[in-house]
Amino acid sequence: TLETTVGRLWAWRLSADQEWAVRVKMPVTMYFAGDTNDDSNRTALGDIKVATCTAFRLSNTLRAGSGLELRMPSGTDDTLSDNTWRLQEFGTIAWDITPWLTLSPTFEHNHSVAEQSGASPKHFLELYFPATILLPDDWAVTLRYETKFDFQNDNAYTHSAKFQVAKRLDAMPLGLALSVEKPR
Repeated sequence: TLETTVGRLWAWRLSADQEWAVRVKMPVTMYFAGDTNDDSNRTALGDIKVATCTAFRLSNTLRAGSGLELRMPSGTDDTLSDNTWRLQEFGTIAWDITPWLTLSPTFEHNHSVAEQSGASPKHFLELYFPATILLPDDWAVTLRYETKFDFQNDNAYTHSAKFQVAKRLDAMPLGLALSVEKPR
């Protein structure tokens, strides 16, 4: 199975200390068939997400931002869609402790506003605690601890850790990242 997300981000400077952005994301999953006769290759689209946010530079080393995302049940496969219209409020603070180390705790509060096809309502809070280390030649490493409180499921609590290596490409405005995550 290969999972990727196709997306686009537009950003505008509103003032010397404020920016505003709009983002669209669509997950795509490709399943490659195994050796059984009834297995076949499949490609499916996930739920489309549209978001808008604003960010402020509070000082040379401190930034804060918040926004709102709408997730629409547009997935072509029930394994990629939770069949809910969901709102997500999110916010973050980024603190450049040194020129090469940034801490950026983030929260995401999700709640469904409508369900389709008998889907269960969603209501949960996710907290992320990443530390990003900038390396020479436009490389970066991020270590992130994640936790989730599921209010719809008896306040269930899960957590995981993620390790990511990224490289910014000089030839074009594009970056590549590889991440490994310990499941919840």
